[in-house]
Amino acid sequence: MGLREASTNDIPLLISLYRSFFDLKDLFLQDDEKISNYLELQIMRNIMYVFEESGLLKGAVILVNVSNNATRTHKVWKYRHFAFDSLDIAKELLEHSESHIKNQSETSKVELIIPEHEEGLEFYRKSGYEHEAALKNHYQWDETSFVLGKSFQNN
Repeated sequence: MGLREASTNDIPLLISLYRSFFDLKDLFLQDDEKISNYLELQIMRNIMYVFEESGLLKGAVILVNVSNNATRTHKVWKYRHFAFDSLDIAKELLEHSESHIKNQSETSKVELIIPEHEEGLEFYRKSGYEHEAALKNHYQWDETSFVLGKSFQNN
């Protein structure tokens, strides 16, 4: 099936994907009902893309518009819970998400926070995401997480 927007029907498969990808993140160590409620809220409030293959979800990302004013010509976005089974799937999700972000305003920026041990750090850097900050003890004690960002300007 490929890339598409998520629906609440995807929640059981999303729980499985996120538990396998974020094996240390407290949010996805909770019981199914709490995770399901959280994901349902994210699907309703934000934009969520999933990558489906052979009836399984192989990737997902939530796009959150954090701009205070929807009429501004510059918007700021955050990636939340970007998970993937392969770098090819990650690339497809990233390119689709970036295209959506670029089409929403004249200029835009997207950020993500990624722990030092999480898969994908080099992938994001190679995709043009620049190191903006280091956060000590952000998700876990004795762990450094990095804020990465990328800006876009439509011509």
